[in-house]
Amino acid sequence: SAVFDGNGLTISNLELVSSVDFERNYYGMFASIENNSIIKNLFVELVGVNASNVQNVGAIAGILSDSKIVNITLSSQNISQTALVLGQNVVGGIVGVAKGSSALVGLNATNISVTADYFNDTGITRQRYIRQSSISAIDNQTLSYAGGIVGILDLYSLETFANPDY
Repeated sequence: SAVFDGNGLTISNLELVSSVDFERNYYGMFASIENNSIIKNLFVELVGVNASNVQNVGAIAGILSDSKIVNITLSSQNISQTALVLGQNVVGGIVGVAKGSSALVGLNATNISVTADYFNDTGITRQRYIRQSSISAIDNQTLSYAGGIVGILDLYSLETFANPDY
């Protein structure tokens, strides 16, 4: 486990671009945050994230597993423009996938556009998630998930954090 405390400081001009031959499953300022680690108290001014060849992408982390992200503000570096976070299959403005016993507390994303592209043999297919009447009607292999804060939220339980101690 580890703690990264930004002490309320700002990271400016953050631009993340993965190379074409990049072969990781997670991408972000931190590829993965795991094992009861905490990232907290940080402002990030984003130019953009371009990881169109990576499956789980977020500006702060590709995956959050059994860890916490607390008091993070993500905004576009240029107030008059939107910063793009681009990835494949699962993309979130702050974190791609949050799973396990993770906690997301006090997060804010402003002027951020998030795009998840599903790639198949014929090229790129941009898709929207449309809720079906039956969960069995959804083919997860061909869907893309995008969210302003998190792409997929897969937590063991949803608890109320009335007085979190972070």
